[in-house]
Amino acid sequence: MTRRAALALLAAQAGAEEDRARRLVLDASRTLQEGEAWRFLRAFDKKRYEHYQALRESVQALTAQRTIASSVAITTLEESSGRAVLEVDWLLQLTYPRDPGKLEDRRETVRVEIDLTGKKPRITGLAPITLFRP
Repeated sequence: MTRRAALALLAAQAGAEEDRARRLVLDASRTLQEGEAWRFLRAFDKKRYEHYQALRESVQALTAQRTIASSVAITTLEESSGRAVLEVDWLLQLTYPRDPGKLEDRRETVRVEIDLTGKKPRITGLAPITLFRP
C-alpha cells in the first residue's frame, strides 16, 4: 500500500468515526423530541457515565411533563483514539400539554464525550445536565 493510499484510508476512517459521533447526538436529540426518554437514555453508557442516574431521573420527568422540541448544532468535534468530544449548542423549546401557549426556551453549550470503540457508539460524558431538568 502506498503512503498516499494509507493516508486516504486513515482520513476516510476518521471521517466515518466523526459521522458516527454526529449521528449519535442527532439521534439523541430526535428521540428526546419524540418524548422517548428510554431511547434517549440508550445512547449512554450507564456504567461509565457517572451522572447517569441523575440524568435518567431528569429526562424521564421532563418528557412526562412537557412537549419538547429539540435542536442541536455541533460547534466543535475532536476525535482521537476511538473517542470523540463534541461541543453542542443545544436548544430545547418546552411546552406544557395543558397550556400549549406557554413556551420555555432553554439553550446551553453542552460537552458530549463519546466512546467509539464498540459496535455501537455510546455517550460516556455529558455536561452540564441542567439543560434537561424537569
